[in-house]
Amino acid sequence: MSQRIGVKDLSNKLTFQVKVKPASRSESIEKDEQGIIVVKIRAKPVDGEANKAVIEALSHYFKIAKSKITLESGPKSKLKRFAISFHESHDDKEKRLTIENFLND
Repeated sequence: MSQRIGVKDLSNKLTFQVKVKPASRSESIEKDEQGIIVVKIRAKPVDGEANKAVIEALSHYFKIAKSKITLESGPKSKLKRFAISFHESHDDKEKRLTIENFLND
């Protein structure tokens, strides 16, 4: 299985890069030509509001709890690394597979 640039599988945690476009006119999640997730959010990069909005957008998009998503690096950068934590439950395994497929497409 080939992995995309910026995607790591750390057994119970999946990490990936996100390019954030704060103060956008509309909100969306897509992938660029390099396979990096691009998150457009309306929030401005002030007092961590954009980071919170990205976590909320990822949570909604992947249909997982916000508490499972953490910002690993890049709190003041447009290029960030997020991690999603998973447990061994059947539901988490299915969600992880869905997210991995999206990241590796």
